[in-house]
Amino acid sequence: MRPQPGDICQQSADSIRFPAIRLLPQADQVAQRLIEEGDRRMSDLKQAIEQVSAVRNDMLKVVKQHRNFLAPMHRLPDDVMLTIVEHMSGRGTGNWESPPWEVSTVCKRWRQLTLSCHYLWTNI
Repeated sequence: MRPQPGDICQQSADSIRFPAIRLLPQADQVAQRLIEEGDRRMSDLKQAIEQVSAVRNDMLKVVKQHRNFLAPMHRLPDDVMLTIVEHMSGRGTGNWESPPWEVSTVCKRWRQLTLSCHYLWTNI
């Protein structure tokens, strides 16, 4: 059974005990086992770091989405938003400072609103 990231993180290099190595024929075998154990633990730690990093990235996305949702713009009703979009697109003034296709790139909600208003697209 492979250890969990939390288990691995609690272990430290101090937990690897180095036996007193004398000039014995077995010394090479002991050293090789220690190297293999160290490599295995470093591999486990690398995997744990990657898993924690992936969870962190997912959490950052969720936090960003929720932070954006709290923006005051998201509390405006659709009719007020449409008035803003109409004003930005220059509807009725003949002044196309921000045509509907530009306004529709602001965010998902503005795109939905601009696409739902056929009159924004009649004089392109």
